[in-house]
Amino acid sequence: MSPRSSVALRVVSALLVMLALTTAPAWAQDGSDTGGSGSDVSGSDVAGAISQSSRIENATFASDAVQQRVNAMAVVLQQRLVSGAQLTSTGSIRITAAPAPLLAELLSRSTDNEAAIAYVAGQLEAYGISDEHSERLTKAVAGLIAGGEVEAPALVRATNAFNELVDAAPASFLLDPPDSFIVIQDVLTSLLDASSMS
Repeated sequence: MSPRSSVALRVVSALLVMLALTTAPAWAQDGSDTGGSGSDVSGSDVAGAISQSSRIENATFASDAVQQRVNAMAVVLQQRLVSGAQLTSTGSIRITAAPAPLLAELLSRSTDNEAAIAYVAGQLEAYGISDEHSERLTKAVAGLIAGGEVEAPALVRATNAFNELVDAAPASFLLDPPDSFIVIQDVLTSLLDASSMS
């Protein structure tokens, strides 16, 4: 398995589960089912195509319990970021003194975080990521866990931006990514895991 696929695989599979549970249109919305009546409902006023951007903006968590688990994880992640230590799937890493407050600011504040966005984007670019992908990811994760509340559309957008960056990243980046990328990956994975727990 390539480094690229191993980095993105877990996030992609969790995202697919979340999207399948939360954004699939009802049979009357997609026009592909007869509703059990045997009649064609494709001419219905509620049938029709639903765009990908519409699906993202209308994404919700499967239940209030799932939303509460995700929000509880956001609070835990905020506490870890503030302490400067982030647990990851590969163990605990200590974030160096300089980026720790900036990462906490980036993920926990949706406004007045331009310095954090610039720092993390600059770090990603220094490791070979295009400015387009680094900017898209940093803006997508900005404020993601603000106030200990995660919005499903924001999580989907952040995960999409992360996966797009991974797809475009050079192998050298994936083999030795910066701390900020590892932390963002862990935050997204932790939130997606919380959203898919049974």
